[in-house]
Amino acid sequence: MTIETLPGVRRGYVNLFYLASEYRGRGLADQLQSYVDGYMRVRSIRTLRLKAARTNLTALRFYAKHGWREIGSHDQDPGVAVFERVVAGDRT
Repeated sequence: MTIETLPGVRRGYVNLFYLASEYRGRGLADQLQSYVDGYMRVRSIRTLRLKAARTNLTALRFYAKHGWREIGSHDQDPGVAVFERVVAGDRT
């Protein structure tokens, strides 16, 4: 994870959600999302962003389940969507 800081904006950026195949289907991805939220929340990060290939249907379903919303296409690759999400537990 990285934290992107712009004047007046603090936004976290998730580089990659990935579980090796032998760990999939165990609910660990949900735990990973919870970890990301906690990590960002204690650093006063309110919004998160990530990118995902539009063809990665498994990832797209995961992101939808966890409240990520598509906000557009990657500037350099229209086959890649940009997603944003408010950090869980943040009421502002």
